[in-house]
Amino acid sequence: MRRDERGSATLIMLAVAMLLLSVGLVAVLWAAVSTAQHQAAAAADLVALSAAQAVVAGEDPCAAARRIAALQAAELSDCRLDGEVVLVVTGVRAELGSLGRPLVTVAARAGPVGQP
Repeated sequence: MRRDERGSATLIMLAVAMLLLSVGLVAVLWAAVSTAQHQAAAAADLVALSAAQAVVAGEDPCAAARRIAALQAAELSDCRLDGEVVLVVTGVRAELGSLGRPLVTVAARAGPVGQP
């Protein structure tokens, strides 16, 4: 007996289309998180440098860090002063559509040259 194979190509194409759609969705989500990570890293570096400059100027480094983080559309999660070295953690929300807006955080530090 011979089986009727009519329609099997349709099922194969449907499976291939679903696979391509899934790969595309993963690529878009990965790009969104990667972009947020780069933005958070840039904001963390700028915030840490601004806070270190505030230390040198005799100002409150965490107040400067909060101000600069707000200007960069980032959230300041942590700000600590260790001697003359400022440690900050900033975050940026990744836009994932209906999947939510997770916070991508990055740490940075800045201070005088030669400090550990």
